[in-house]
Amino acid sequence: MKKKYLVNSIIEESWPDAKKGIPIFSNPDSIRNFTILKKKNYKSFIINDYVWHDRKKLQKDYKYLCKLYEDTLIFLAHKLNLIHKKKYSLNFWRILIGPWLANFIKKNLESWRLTESAVKENKVEKTIFLKLTDRLYTPYCDYQSLKYLETDIFQTYIDQEIVKNFVDKKKIIFKNFSIKKEKIALSKNSINVKQKISSIIKKKIFSLFSLDNKKKYKYFIYSTYLGFFNELKLSLMLRQLPIFSINPEFKSKIKFNLSLRKNIFNSILKKNSFEKTLFKLSSRLMPSIFIENFPDLENYSKTLNLPKKPKIIFTSNGAWFNTISMYQIAKLKENGSKLLYGQHGGTYATSKILWNEKHELKITDKFLSWGWKNNNDKIIRFGLLNHLNIKRNKSKNKKFLIMLGKRLHKGSLPDSSSVLQSHSAYCNWVYIYLANLNFRVKKNAILRLPKNSESPEIEDYTGKVTKKYIFDNNSSIRKAYKNSSLVLHTINSTSICETLSENIPSIILFRKKIDIIRPEAKHIFKILRDNNIFFDDAEKAAQFTNLVYKNGVNNWWFKKKTQKAVKIYCNYFALKKPDIIMRLYNLLKKQKI
Repeated sequence: MKKKYLVNSIIEESWPDAKKGIPIFSNPDSIRNFTILKKKNYKSFIINDYVWHDRKKLQKDYKYLCKLYEDTLIFLAHKLNLIHKKKYSLNFWRILIGPWLANFIKKNLESWRLTESAVKENKVEKTIFLKLTDRLYTPYCDYQSLKYLETDIFQTYIDQEIVKNFVDKKKIIFKNFSIKKEKIALSKNSINVKQKISSIIKKKIFSLFSLDNKKKYKYFIYSTYLGFFNELKLSLMLRQLPIFSINPEFKSKIKFNLSLRKNIFNSILKKNSFEKTLFKLSSRLMPSIFIENFPDLENYSKTLNLPKKPKIIFTSNGAWFNTISMYQIAKLKENGSKLLYGQHGGTYATSKILWNEKHELKITDKFLSWGWKNNNDKIIRFGLLNHLNIKRNKSKNKKFLIMLGKRLHKGSLPDSSSVLQSHSAYCNWVYIYLANLNFRVKKNAILRLPKNSESPEIEDYTGKVTKKYIFDNNSSIRKAYKNSSLVLHTINSTSICETLSENIPSIILFRKKIDIIRPEAKHIFKILRDNNIFFDDAEKAAQFTNLVYKNGVNNWWFKKKTQKAVKIYCNYFALKKPDIIMRLYNLLKKQKI
């Protein structure tokens, strides 16, 4: 008789033979693509639901995650100061290790809940572990840790440690997995040839701006979301050259002191089994640059041609997973520099859970929003930092652009708009919309995946869509918008702000129980709903799409009521104001920070 095997990993070597076992997948995303189950001849299998689709459970776990994060951060800040003989503030360590810590806790808590749910709902009789080499999985820096978290093998390493809490040792079958395979799987890089060439060209261009001495610059301007020419213009107005690139990786031999690491994490107060496992994994997987290799960070920083005592730091992405720029920002703030942070995504102030917004508001002195404002005095209602300025030919555009979400790896910060959901469930929901479109609309549809997505075949969970629709990611997003008569947004993302601010006819489609809008933004989305711009029902959205294509998209979009609704949304979330660079220049020069 076949036994039931718990499967947490997407790596097929950990799956049971179809003749011997019935797989219990801990969640739908343990499967790369549904069609693979047929290829492996599984006549029966169990797919556990994604546990955080219950948004009440998610809210409870998110509250716990934030509390655990804050407590752990305070402890690690104290401990790391002692080890490195420093007196850095909590804010210094928040900037430097905060993103890694939040990301790591989220990944472990998510895996824990999925395993817990699968075991609770099903009788697990066996599970297969791959024999993995512990020492391989310690990352050097924050950037490498993020890359590791995006790999299946790293996730498998974590998941196997978690499964030990739920499955008896006698039920675990160990399977050989070569070190060569591990190394290849761990070094997986999704960047394609075109992106590599583009990166090389950019480095060549950016190197031209690194010839002067930047150490005496009064302003540290980096990764601002302004775009190449605007960032160049702002820098020149401030009588500086721009800082376009800070390499997130620097070569050095990884040092690893397990006894030191155990000493750090064993002394943290643990309240439950999850925390014991979390800190056991942390002792192995915290980047060495924060512990043993910390002197490398200090020494490398001294060699960089970057501002040493700037009055103001202005960035929009510089404090995310680039250990070097994060260290520079933390150290400069420690020495008195002010931090001006710019919004760099469209989910701010709309998504119910958005950890990075919370983090940025804590570390910054002033924050430039794209239009929203709450009771936080740090927020400056600045408007969009970059305008696309698309000139469209309204009469010639026929294409229907459908913006899709991508399969998100577990190495993602808590964000209920796109991250904390099952990719397979998302795909099935999109299929409902597509199935209800008429032929006229379907023949004009172009499906677009986000940048750095995997192939359409992998993203298409059941293989239904790639056979019937055209995917196009080769053209620039500006060109794609320009050639479209209508754009559909299926996730809460920057693209909504982009098309509405450019007054491009758009439909927003969220899942009611999954893509939860925060209370402060609900009245804006009600106005969009009343004007058929926002839907949370896939069938109704498709029916309306059919209708506007029949009667003319522009006839609906350029109605006074529709245009008024668009302006109300943009005034809150995608404010388009002129003279971006001059306003930034005045803000920096007057030092109103």
